[in-house]
Amino acid sequence: MKTVFRFVGIAAMAAVFMFAGADSAFAQAECDNATLVTELDAKIRENYTKTNDQAALKVAIDAAKQYLEKFGTCDATKDFADWVRPQVPGWEKRVAFLEIAEWLTPRFKRFDDAVKANNFDEMFAAGGEILQKYPVGQVEPITQFNSINQAVTLGLAGLDASYAKNTKHADAAIRYAKAAADYIKSGGKAASQTKDGKDVFGIFQFSNTREDAVSKLTFAQAQIKFADKNDKKGALAHYYEVTQMPGFFQKRPVVYAAIGDYFREEATKIGTETAELVKQQQAAATDEAKVAFEPQIKAKDALLNGYTERAMDAYSRAYSLVAGTTAEEKKYKDGLLAVLTFLYERRFEKKDGLTTWIAEAVAKPMPNPTSEVQPVADPTPDAAAAPTTTGGSTAVNRP
Repeated sequence: MKTVFRFVGIAAMAAVFMFAGADSAFAQAECDNATLVTELDAKIRENYTKTNDQAALKVAIDAAKQYLEKFGTCDATKDFADWVRPQVPGWEKRVAFLEIAEWLTPRFKRFDDAVKANNFDEMFAAGGEILQKYPVGQVEPITQFNSINQAVTLGLAGLDASYAKNTKHADAAIRYAKAAADYIKSGGKAASQTKDGKDVFGIFQFSNTREDAVSKLTFAQAQIKFADKNDKKGALAHYYEVTQMPGFFQKRPVVYAAIGDYFREEATKIGTETAELVKQQQAAATDEAKVAFEPQIKAKDALLNGYTERAMDAYSRAYSLVAGTTAEEKKYKDGLLAVLTFLYERRFEKKDGLTTWIAEAVAKPMPNPTSEVQPVADPTPDAAAAPTTTGGSTAVNRP
Protein backbone atom coordinates (compact mmCIF):
# COMPACT_ATOMS: atom_id res chain seq x y z
CA MET A 1 0.00 0.00 0.00
CA LYS A 2 2.80 2.45 0.88
CA THR A 3 4.43 1.70 -2.44
CA VAL A 4 1.22 2.68 -4.28
CA PHE A 5 0.96 6.01 -2.43
CA ARG A 6 4.61 6.71 -2.99
CA PHE A 7 4.14 6.04 -6.69
CA VAL A 8 1.09 8.33 -6.83
CA GLY A 9 3.04 11.10 -5.08
CA ILE A 10 5.93 10.85 -7.52
CA ALA A 11 3.52 10.96 -10.45
CA ALA A 12 1.83 14.07 -9.11
CA MET A 13 5.15 15.83 -8.66
CA ALA A 14 6.15 14.94 -12.17
CA ALA A 15 2.91 16.43 -13.45
CA VAL A 16 3.61 19.69 -11.59
CA PHE A 17 7.06 20.00 -13.09
CA MET A 18 5.68 19.16 -16.49
CA PHE A 19 3.01 21.90 -16.29
CA ALA A 20 5.50 24.37 -14.89
CA GLY A 21 7.74 23.67 -17.82
CA ALA A 22 4.81 24.23 -20.14
CA ASP A 23 4.01 27.59 -18.49
CA SER A 24 7.61 28.65 -18.84
CA ALA A 25 7.60 27.64 -22.47
CA PHE A 26 4.30 29.53 -22.99
CA ALA A 27 5.68 32.65 -21.32
CA GLN A 28 8.74 32.46 -23.48
CA ALA A 29 6.55 32.06 -26.53
CA GLU A 30 4.60 35.23 -25.55
CA CYS A 31 7.79 37.19 -25.06
CA ASP A 32 8.89 36.12 -28.52
CA ASN A 33 5.65 37.35 -30.12
CA ALA A 34 7.23 40.37 -31.75
CA THR A 35 4.19 41.03 -33.94
CA LEU A 36 1.84 41.46 -30.98
CA VAL A 37 4.42 43.48 -29.06
CA THR A 38 4.72 45.87 -31.98
CA GLU A 39 0.94 46.08 -32.47
CA LEU A 40 0.16 46.85 -28.82
CA ASP A 41 3.11 49.20 -28.49
CA ALA A 42 1.85 51.18 -31.49
CA LYS A 43 -1.72 51.40 -30.13
CA ILE A 44 -0.46 52.72 -26.82
CA ARG A 45 1.89 55.31 -28.30
CA GLU A 46 -0.60 56.51 -30.93
CA ASN A 47 -3.52 57.03 -28.52
CA TYR A 48 -2.37 57.91 -25.02
CA THR A 49 -1.52 61.51 -25.99
CA LYS A 50 -5.08 62.17 -27.23
CA THR A 51 -6.19 63.34 -23.79
CA ASN A 52 -9.52 64.79 -24.96
CA ASP A 53 -10.57 61.74 -26.97
CA GLN A 54 -12.34 59.10 -24.86
CA ALA A 55 -12.28 56.49 -27.61
CA ALA A 56 -8.54 56.91 -28.24
CA LEU A 57 -7.71 56.74 -24.54
CA LYS A 58 -9.78 53.58 -24.14
CA VAL A 59 -7.80 52.00 -27.00
CA ALA A 60 -4.57 52.96 -25.23
CA ILE A 61 -5.83 51.56 -21.92
CA ASP A 62 -6.96 48.24 -23.42
CA ALA A 63 -3.68 47.85 -25.31
CA ALA A 64 -1.69 48.75 -22.19
CA LYS A 65 -3.49 46.15 -20.09
CA GLN A 66 -2.84 43.46 -22.70
CA TYR A 67 0.78 44.54 -23.00
CA LEU A 68 1.33 44.32 -19.25
CA GLU A 69 -0.44 40.97 -19.00
CA LYS A 70 1.52 39.34 -21.83
CA PHE A 71 4.86 41.17 -21.83
CA GLY A 72 5.06 42.85 -18.45
CA THR A 73 7.84 40.56 -17.23
CA CYS A 74 9.72 40.02 -20.49
CA ASP A 75 13.29 41.26 -20.55
CA ALA A 76 13.01 42.92 -23.93
CA THR A 77 9.85 44.90 -23.05
CA LYS A 78 10.53 45.56 -19.38
CA ASP A 79 11.46 49.23 -19.72
CA PHE A 80 8.36 50.15 -21.67
CA ALA A 81 6.17 48.00 -19.43
CA ASP A 82 7.57 49.74 -16.33
CA TRP A 83 6.66 53.09 -17.89
CA VAL A 84 3.18 52.01 -18.95
CA ARG A 85 2.16 50.41 -15.65
CA PRO A 86 1.81 53.62 -13.55
CA GLN A 87 0.25 55.51 -16.49
CA VAL A 88 -2.86 53.36 -16.79
CA PRO A 89 -4.67 54.64 -13.63
CA GLY A 90 -4.18 58.21 -14.82
CA TRP A 91 -5.56 57.42 -18.26
CA GLU A 92 -8.56 55.70 -16.69
CA LYS A 93 -9.18 58.72 -14.48
CA ARG A 94 -9.00 60.98 -17.52
CA VAL A 95 -11.59 58.85 -19.33
CA ALA A 96 -13.88 59.06 -16.31
CA PHE A 97 -13.36 62.85 -16.27
CA LEU A 98 -14.29 63.10 -19.95
CA GLU A 99 -17.40 60.98 -19.44
CA ILE A 100 -18.59 63.27 -16.63
CA ALA A 101 -17.79 66.35 -18.69
CA GLU A 102 -19.67 64.90 -21.65
CA TRP A 103 -22.78 64.61 -19.44
CA LEU A 104 -22.41 68.01 -17.76
CA THR A 105 -21.38 70.23 -20.68
CA PRO A 106 -24.69 70.33 -22.58
CA ARG A 107 -26.61 70.76 -19.34
CA PHE A 108 -24.32 73.61 -18.27
CA LYS A 109 -24.96 75.33 -21.60
CA ARG A 110 -28.70 74.82 -21.38
CA PHE A 111 -28.72 76.11 -17.81
CA ASP A 112 -26.49 79.12 -18.53
CA ASP A 113 -28.52 80.09 -21.59
CA ALA A 114 -31.74 79.89 -19.55
CA VAL A 115 -30.28 82.06 -16.78
CA LYS A 116 -29.18 84.70 -19.29
CA ALA A 117 -32.65 84.68 -20.83
CA ASN A 118 -34.45 84.61 -17.45
CA ASN A 119 -36.28 81.50 -18.65
CA PHE A 120 -37.46 79.99 -15.36
CA ASP A 121 -38.83 76.76 -16.82
CA GLU A 122 -35.59 75.96 -18.64
CA MET A 123 -33.52 76.97 -15.62
CA PHE A 124 -35.30 74.58 -13.31
CA ALA A 125 -35.33 71.78 -15.90
CA ALA A 126 -31.59 71.88 -16.65
CA GLY A 127 -30.52 72.85 -13.14
CA GLY A 128 -32.78 70.24 -11.62
CA GLU A 129 -31.10 67.50 -13.66
CA ILE A 130 -27.68 68.62 -12.49
CA LEU A 131 -28.68 68.86 -8.83
CA GLN A 132 -30.43 65.50 -8.88
CA LYS A 133 -27.23 63.80 -10.00
CA TYR A 134 -24.87 66.03 -8.01
CA PRO A 135 -26.62 67.27 -4.83
CA VAL A 136 -25.39 70.34 -2.96
CA GLY A 137 -22.46 69.60 -0.69
CA GLN A 138 -21.22 66.56 -2.59
CA VAL A 139 -18.01 67.35 -4.45
CA GLU A 140 -17.51 65.03 -7.41
CA PRO A 141 -14.12 63.38 -6.66
CA ILE A 142 -12.78 63.22 -10.21
CA THR A 143 -13.82 66.58 -11.65
CA GLN A 144 -14.16 68.36 -8.29
CA PHE A 145 -17.50 69.68 -9.53
CA ASN A 146 -19.58 71.40 -6.83
CA SER A 147 -23.22 72.20 -7.66
CA ILE A 148 -23.56 75.10 -5.20
CA ASN A 149 -23.72 77.66 -8.02
CA GLN A 150 -26.69 75.92 -9.58
CA ALA A 151 -28.49 75.64 -6.24
CA VAL A 152 -27.92 79.30 -5.35
CA THR A 153 -29.03 80.42 -8.79
CA LEU A 154 -32.24 78.38 -8.66
CA GLY A 155 -33.02 79.48 -5.11
CA LEU A 156 -32.73 83.13 -6.10
CA ALA A 157 -34.42 82.62 -9.46
CA GLY A 158 -37.36 81.24 -7.51
CA LEU A 159 -37.68 84.62 -5.82
CA ASP A 160 -37.73 86.40 -9.19
CA ALA A 161 -40.27 83.88 -10.44
CA SER A 162 -42.43 84.64 -7.40
CA TYR A 163 -42.33 88.35 -8.20
CA ALA A 164 -43.34 87.44 -11.78
CA LYS A 165 -46.31 85.40 -10.44
CA ASN A 166 -44.75 82.16 -11.72
CA THR A 167 -45.41 79.70 -8.91
CA LYS A 168 -44.70 76.44 -10.78
CA HIS A 169 -41.27 76.03 -9.24
CA ALA A 170 -42.01 77.32 -5.74
CA ASP A 171 -41.38 74.04 -3.92
CA ALA A 172 -38.16 73.34 -5.80
CA ALA A 173 -36.93 76.91 -5.25
CA ILE A 174 -37.50 76.65 -1.49
CA ARG A 175 -35.68 73.31 -1.40
CA TYR A 176 -32.69 74.60 -3.35
CA ALA A 177 -32.56 77.87 -1.41
CA LYS A 178 -32.51 76.01 1.90
CA ALA A 179 -29.85 73.52 0.79
CA ALA A 180 -27.66 76.30 -0.59
CA ALA A 181 -28.07 78.56 2.46
CA ASP A 182 -27.30 75.70 4.86
CA TYR A 183 -24.21 74.77 2.87
CA ILE A 184 -22.86 78.34 2.78
CA LYS A 185 -23.63 79.01 6.45
CA SER A 186 -21.72 75.86 7.39
CA GLY A 187 -18.61 77.31 5.72
CA GLY A 188 -19.04 75.41 2.47
CA LYS A 189 -16.49 76.08 -0.23
CA ALA A 190 -17.42 78.33 -3.14
CA ALA A 191 -17.27 76.97 -6.67
CA SER A 192 -15.82 80.23 -7.99
CA GLN A 193 -14.03 83.35 -6.81
CA THR A 194 -13.50 86.93 -7.91
CA LYS A 195 -10.14 88.10 -9.27
CA ASP A 196 -9.19 89.33 -5.81
CA GLY A 197 -9.94 85.95 -4.22
CA LYS A 198 -13.37 86.59 -2.70
CA ASP A 199 -15.89 83.75 -2.68
CA VAL A 200 -18.78 84.05 -5.13
CA PHE A 201 -21.95 81.98 -5.12
CA GLY A 202 -24.36 81.77 -8.06
CA ILE A 203 -23.86 82.77 -11.68
CA PHE A 204 -24.47 85.86 -13.82
CA GLN A 205 -27.17 88.11 -12.33
CA PHE A 206 -27.52 85.74 -9.38
CA SER A 207 -23.87 85.86 -8.24
CA ASN A 208 -23.33 87.15 -4.69
CA THR A 209 -20.81 87.32 -1.90
CA ARG A 210 -21.12 84.73 0.87
CA GLU A 211 -22.90 87.19 3.15
CA ASP A 212 -25.39 88.46 0.59
CA ALA A 213 -26.04 84.97 -0.79
CA VAL A 214 -27.18 83.71 2.63
CA SER A 215 -29.32 86.81 3.22
CA LYS A 216 -31.02 86.57 -0.17
CA LEU A 217 -31.53 82.80 -0.02
CA THR A 218 -33.10 83.08 3.43
CA PHE A 219 -35.35 85.90 2.26
CA ALA A 220 -36.27 83.87 -0.82
CA GLN A 221 -37.53 81.03 1.36
CA ALA A 222 -39.59 83.47 3.40
CA GLN A 223 -41.07 85.35 0.47
CA ILE A 224 -41.96 82.27 -1.57
CA LYS A 225 -43.64 80.66 1.43
CA PHE A 226 -45.47 83.90 2.25
CA ALA A 227 -46.59 84.88 -1.25
CA ASP A 228 -46.75 81.64 -3.25
CA LYS A 229 -47.45 78.93 -0.69
CA ASN A 230 -49.67 81.07 1.57
CA ASP A 231 -47.66 79.73 4.50
CA LYS A 232 -47.31 83.10 6.17
CA LYS A 233 -46.69 81.75 9.62
CA GLY A 234 -44.04 79.39 8.26
CA ALA A 235 -42.31 82.35 6.61
CA LEU A 236 -41.84 84.24 9.87
CA ALA A 237 -38.77 82.30 11.04
CA HIS A 238 -36.97 83.06 7.77
CA TYR A 239 -37.91 86.74 7.84
CA TYR A 240 -36.69 87.03 11.41
CA GLU A 241 -33.44 85.23 10.57
CA VAL A 242 -32.83 87.80 7.83
CA THR A 243 -33.16 90.62 10.38
CA GLN A 244 -30.59 88.98 12.65
CA MET A 245 -27.82 88.46 10.09
CA PRO A 246 -25.73 90.84 8.00
CA GLY A 247 -26.39 90.97 4.31
CA PHE A 248 -28.52 92.41 1.58
CA PHE A 249 -31.97 92.17 3.21
CA GLN A 250 -31.20 92.99 6.84
CA LYS A 251 -32.18 96.64 6.44
CA ARG A 252 -34.81 96.21 3.74
CA PRO A 253 -38.25 97.53 4.74
CA VAL A 254 -40.03 94.74 2.84
CA VAL A 255 -38.87 92.18 5.42
CA TYR A 256 -40.44 94.04 8.34
CA ALA A 257 -43.54 95.02 6.39
CA ALA A 258 -44.23 91.34 5.60
CA ILE A 259 -44.03 90.50 9.31
CA GLY A 260 -46.37 93.42 10.00
CA ASP A 261 -48.80 92.11 7.37
CA TYR A 262 -48.95 88.72 9.09
CA PHE A 263 -49.79 90.17 12.52
CA ARG A 264 -52.27 92.68 11.07
CA GLU A 265 -54.13 89.87 9.29
CA GLU A 266 -54.19 87.81 12.48
CA ALA A 267 -55.41 90.84 14.42
CA THR A 268 -58.20 91.30 11.89
CA LYS A 269 -59.29 87.68 12.40
CA ILE A 270 -59.33 88.17 16.18
CA GLY A 271 -61.28 91.40 15.76
CA THR A 272 -63.90 89.52 13.73
CA GLU A 273 -64.13 86.83 16.40
CA THR A 274 -64.52 89.52 19.08
CA ALA A 275 -67.29 91.23 17.13
CA GLU A 276 -69.11 87.91 16.84
CA LEU A 277 -68.90 87.43 20.61
CA VAL A 278 -70.27 90.92 21.18
CA LYS A 279 -73.11 90.18 18.78
CA GLN A 280 -73.93 87.00 20.69
CA GLN A 281 -73.75 88.91 23.98
CA GLN A 282 -76.19 91.51 22.76
CA ALA A 283 -78.57 88.79 21.62
CA ALA A 284 -78.47 86.99 24.99
CA ALA A 285 -81.87 86.75 26.66
CA THR A 286 -80.86 87.67 30.22
CA ASP A 287 -78.41 89.95 31.96
CA GLU A 288 -76.72 86.93 33.49
CA ALA A 289 -76.19 85.43 30.06
CA LYS A 290 -74.78 88.74 28.83
CA VAL A 291 -72.35 88.95 31.75
CA ALA A 292 -71.17 85.41 31.02
CA PHE A 293 -69.67 86.65 27.73
CA GLU A 294 -67.51 89.28 29.42
CA PRO A 295 -64.45 87.09 30.24
CA GLN A 296 -64.30 85.79 26.67
CA ILE A 297 -64.62 89.25 25.17
CA LYS A 298 -61.96 90.70 27.47
CA ALA A 299 -59.58 87.86 26.64
CA LYS A 300 -60.13 88.43 22.92
CA ASP A 301 -59.62 92.17 23.35
CA ALA A 302 -56.32 91.62 25.17
CA LEU A 303 -55.13 89.22 22.48
CA LEU A 304 -56.21 91.70 19.79
CA ASN A 305 -54.08 94.35 21.52
CA GLY A 306 -51.09 92.02 21.56
CA TYR A 307 -51.33 91.19 17.86
CA THR A 308 -51.96 94.82 16.93
CA GLU A 309 -48.85 95.96 18.79
CA ARG A 310 -46.76 93.24 17.14
CA ALA A 311 -47.99 94.50 13.76
CA MET A 312 -47.23 98.11 14.72
CA ASP A 313 -43.74 97.15 15.92
CA ALA A 314 -42.88 95.55 12.58
CA TYR A 315 -44.43 98.33 10.52
CA SER A 316 -42.56 100.92 12.60
CA ARG A 317 -39.25 99.28 11.68
CA ALA A 318 -40.20 99.17 8.02
CA TYR A 319 -41.27 102.82 8.13
CA SER A 320 -38.02 103.89 9.80
CA LEU A 321 -35.92 102.14 7.14
CA VAL A 322 -37.53 103.86 4.13
CA ALA A 323 -35.46 106.86 3.08
CA GLY A 324 -38.34 108.54 1.28
CA THR A 325 -36.01 110.41 -1.07
CA THR A 326 -37.57 109.25 -4.34
CA ALA A 327 -41.21 109.53 -5.36
CA GLU A 328 -41.61 105.75 -5.15
CA GLU A 329 -40.03 105.61 -1.68
CA LYS A 330 -42.17 108.50 -0.47
CA LYS A 331 -45.31 106.75 -1.68
CA TYR A 332 -44.29 103.55 0.10
CA LYS A 333 -43.42 105.42 3.31
CA ASP A 334 -46.75 107.29 3.24
CA GLY A 335 -48.56 103.98 2.81
CA LEU A 336 -46.83 102.51 5.85
CA LEU A 337 -47.63 105.60 7.88
CA ALA A 338 -51.30 105.32 6.90
CA VAL A 339 -51.41 101.72 8.14
CA LEU A 340 -49.60 102.66 11.37
CA THR A 341 -52.01 105.55 11.95
CA PHE A 342 -55.01 103.29 11.52
CA LEU A 343 -53.63 100.63 13.88
CA TYR A 344 -52.49 103.15 16.47
CA GLU A 345 -55.85 104.93 16.60
CA ARG A 346 -57.73 101.63 16.77
CA ARG A 347 -55.43 100.37 19.50
CA PHE A 348 -55.21 103.45 21.73
CA GLU A 349 -58.33 105.38 20.65
CA LYS A 350 -56.42 108.63 20.17
CA LYS A 351 -54.44 110.40 17.46
CA ASP A 352 -51.50 111.98 19.23
CA GLY A 353 -48.35 110.11 20.23
CA LEU A 354 -47.74 107.90 17.17
CA THR A 355 -44.33 109.40 16.36
CA THR A 356 -43.13 108.75 19.90
CA TRP A 357 -44.51 105.20 19.85
CA ILE A 358 -42.62 104.45 16.62
CA ALA A 359 -39.35 105.83 17.96
CA GLU A 360 -39.62 103.82 21.18
CA ALA A 361 -40.52 100.63 19.31
CA VAL A 362 -37.54 100.69 16.93
CA ALA A 363 -35.13 101.52 19.76
CA LYS A 364 -35.81 98.10 21.31
CA PRO A 365 -34.73 94.67 20.04
CA MET A 366 -37.27 93.27 17.63
CA PRO A 367 -39.55 90.61 19.17
CA ASN A 368 -39.10 87.19 17.60
CA PRO A 369 -42.22 86.87 15.44
CA THR A 370 -42.32 83.11 16.03
CA SER A 371 -42.73 83.60 19.79
CA GLU A 372 -46.17 83.39 21.34
CA VAL A 373 -48.08 86.67 21.35
CA GLN A 374 -48.95 87.67 24.89
CA PRO A 375 -52.32 89.34 25.53
CA VAL A 376 -52.14 93.00 26.56
CA ALA A 377 -55.05 94.04 28.79
CA ASP A 378 -55.85 97.73 29.13
CA PRO A 379 -56.40 99.22 32.59
CA THR A 380 -60.02 99.25 33.74
CA PRO A 381 -61.46 102.69 34.49
CA ASP A 382 -61.17 102.19 38.27
CA ALA A 383 -57.62 100.78 38.18
CA ALA A 384 -54.46 102.62 39.15
CA ALA A 385 -52.64 104.67 36.55
CA ALA A 386 -49.87 102.08 36.17
CA PRO A 387 -50.13 99.71 33.20
CA THR A 388 -51.80 96.38 33.95
CA THR A 389 -50.49 92.99 32.93
CA THR A 390 -52.18 89.93 31.54
CA GLY A 391 -50.49 86.57 31.44
CA GLY A 392 -47.21 88.12 32.62
CA SER A 393 -47.05 90.70 29.79
CA THR A 394 -46.85 94.41 30.58
CA ALA A 395 -48.81 96.78 28.38
CA VAL A 396 -46.50 98.30 25.81
CA ASN A 397 -45.35 101.84 26.63
CA ARG A 398 -48.24 104.08 25.80
CA PRO A 399 -47.82 107.80 25.27
